[in-house]
This record gives sequence, C-alpha cells and structure tokens, in this order.
Amino acid sequence: DSIVNAVYDIMQAAEDCTVPNLSEKSCSSDLTDMMSYWFQMSADLCAATLTCGSLDNECGASVSQSLVELSDCAKNLVAASSDCIKDPFICTYDVVTAVDEMNGFIGNVVSALGDCNVGAKTPRVGALYWQFSRQFNRRLS
Repeated sequence: DSIVNAVYDIMQAAEDCTVPNLSEKSCSSDLTDMMSYWFQMSADLCAATLTCGSLDNECGASVSQSLVELSDCAKNLVAASSDCIKDPFICTYDVVTAVDEMNGFIGNVVSALGDCNVGAKTPRVGALYWQFSRQFNRRLS
C-alpha cells in the first residue's frame, strides 16, 4: 500500500512540480506525502523483520516512524499555509495536527534513543530454526 501511494505521489509531483503547471504548494504536499509513505514502508519492513525473523530492528523502526511523523508535520504545515488564508477552523485543525505530529516525532526520537543504544543483538539460533522449519513444513503440507 505504501509503495503504491508513494508512486502515485511521485506521479502527482511530476505534474505539480514542472513548469507549465507549477504549483509550489501542491508540489510540496506531493513530495512530503511521498516521503511519509517511503518512511512508513521502512518502518513496516523493520517491524516485519522483528516479527517474522527474530531480527531486532526496533531501532530502525523507531527512526523510520519518527521520519513519518516529521513528514506528516511538514505536510500539515503546507496545508495550513493555504487554509489559513481561507478558513480559520481548517487552519486551526491543520496547525493542531502539525503540533500533534511533532509530538509524535519527539516521542519516536525518545523511543529510538532507548532502542538504538542497547548494543548489537543477534537472533537466537532456536528462534531462526523454529521460524524457517515452520515455513518449510507449511510448504510440504
């Protein structure tokens, strides 16, 4: 899902960020949205390696998720830049959402500090053996 949405945003940026139809706000929104989807895919892959393969990638997941929050914050500020001219309520919503995203960013950075400073961890041999034998047995049945 993240890949498809990121590619969609790339296609939109190709139109919004080029000269006959250049729209700086739409271009910025497309690019920040695209970055958010790529970072979300990275966080999902890091979490999948932990769940499916006993590889501790919580550090990568926390860092990637913090970048998701930062990209979403930027996207909301871009939206606020045009909404604040037209509608005070939507402007307030955009700004409060941006503050919420920034709080999420800070929370993920704090989480990453705990996840990334624990030293190297190698997966247990038994965990890997159990995972791969389960996959092998599933293919045989």
